[in-house]
Amino acid sequence: MNRLAVVALLLVPARALAQDTTEVSGTVTDANGPLAGAIVCGCDWDQDGRIAMARETCATTDESGAFSVETTLVSDGTDVFGQIMVGAPGHLTVDPYVLETETTGVEVELELLDAPDNPDYDWWRPIGRADGSVIGCGTCHGTIVDQWLESKHSIAADDPWVLDLYHGTDEDGEPSGPGYRLDHDDTGPCGACHLATATWETGEVADFDELESIHLNGVFCETCHKIRSVTPRGGPGVDGSIELWRPSYGDAAGGWAQFAFGPYPNVTTHSMLTSYSPLFEGPEACVGCHEWENDNGVPVMDTYTDWMAVGDPADTKPCEGCHMQDTFGIGADPMEWLVDDPHMRQMSGQRRDPETVFLHQFFGGEQWAPFAMTLQAEAVQEGGELVVRTTTINTGANHRIPTGMPFREMILVITVEPAGGGDPLVLAAGPTIQARGGDLAGQPGKVFAKSLGDADGELTFAFWDATQTLEDTRLATGQADESEFRFTVTRDVSVEVTARIFYRRASQLLAEAKGWDTTDIEMTQVQQEVDLVAQGDDGGPGSDGGAEEPAEEDAGTCACRQVGARRALGVAPSGGLAVLFALALLARLARRRNGAR
Repeated sequence: MNRLAVVALLLVPARALAQDTTEVSGTVTDANGPLAGAIVCGCDWDQDGRIAMARETCATTDESGAFSVETTLVSDGTDVFGQIMVGAPGHLTVDPYVLETETTGVEVELELLDAPDNPDYDWWRPIGRADGSVIGCGTCHGTIVDQWLESKHSIAADDPWVLDLYHGTDEDGEPSGPGYRLDHDDTGPCGACHLATATWETGEVADFDELESIHLNGVFCETCHKIRSVTPRGGPGVDGSIELWRPSYGDAAGGWAQFAFGPYPNVTTHSMLTSYSPLFEGPEACVGCHEWENDNGVPVMDTYTDWMAVGDPADTKPCEGCHMQDTFGIGADPMEWLVDDPHMRQMSGQRRDPETVFLHQFFGGEQWAPFAMTLQAEAVQEGGELVVRTTTINTGANHRIPTGMPFREMILVITVEPAGGGDPLVLAAGPTIQARGGDLAGQPGKVFAKSLGDADGELTFAFWDATQTLEDTRLATGQADESEFRFTVTRDVSVEVTARIFYRRASQLLAEAKGWDTTDIEMTQVQQEVDLVAQGDDGGPGSDGGAEEPAEEDAGTCACRQVGARRALGVAPSGGLAVLFALALLARLARRRNGAR
């Protein structure tokens, strides 16, 4: 098979790019013989360069390694040729050119990644300069690196919250609150994820206080794109679940050629080497650090377990589908190119459907909180009480919420206050916020969180030493919590009822000990104004006032005509209508949630 020099591609005139497609057929092999399951993709062209063919147009080799796939022909003024790209797990991706006269019987051999991990490898820096004075991943992938810099991953090694929990200090560096090193002489499990490259390099979980500069980048490009395999629930990060692989390929300058595992089988390889890895299409690339139980067998983080419980994994949108997509316009520009420089695009880039490009801000709870929950609330007077009924549903997450670290909280708060000011109504019956709610403890409402306990059965935020789960009130995907709050009515008054849910990245009990800023992030709110009427001894309106009795034909037929009726402000349907409303909403969000991987 002929393979044209790269320079020929760079000289293709724009006016010659639009040509017919052709069928390319042949076989794919590796050192062991015919290779089944390899993915072969064609390539389209426009004036900006290559366009990645849609994945559904790619071919998969059969047991004999055979394939047949369409690709677009182009001309450099001398030859007419096309290009195909071939990727398979555990192999280097290749991107051969095929002459128009040699489109059948094409033989492609993939190189196995069977060399051992290279302990002498020098990690590539994430930040590079476009002028080439500093070479790093950002030299070509500047937009992606800029996105990563906005994420929590970029500060994994020096996040003040992480360091405070590691050392047992507050924001001023003074001893306060729990800390792993207060009770342990070893470095603990934290560095296996937060300092993954340093841990992999030495073979021992790294210490936050003893790091070379490259590892201060936290969870950076090399951390994820060197993941060779993942064993779910196999231990924290690279100290158990995650295996990294550093290549031994050299470059012309005497350094290490850049190499990455990634989610695409159809990439060009002129500037760097790649290997297609299905790990990046599902949750497996994330599970090594976002699923962990401590040495006492207590599940501290169980996001992967929750995700597996949603339904058929093949039909459930994985982590990347939400946390690396701007589904609700949170604030990321859609990307068509993975490389920024026009010259590099001509040589190595492909324009892609933005729906297939993962954004590297890694949107988390702070961004997703306003879209995670649906809250329904209805307030109505029943005799001498105002009854507030709420339904809280997880309609926006493929896992329980809040997920991740057990110090995170969602709090439902109910307030009933006179419209003209004055003391709020007193709760007669219903749940109240427990102690971990801090300043809200004792108020009408509920905390949704996982509470871990120590050996004495007391709430602890030293999750590494927790011995039990005291309570888990988080909501699973599609799960609804129904609560009822009853307030005593003592006078005729118009009140404003507010039901709201907000997200706290850390319990106020822990935040105050550490001096952390825990600004409440509002998730959703429902308000309703209700006219209350004090009841007499006979159970009817008091002699000093009251509402006109509804006509007999209207009694019980319409809540808006009854005493204590809703007057305004976004109250969800009640009773049977509430169920229908919830089912319709869940169906709509299920369509958003589900998607083929």
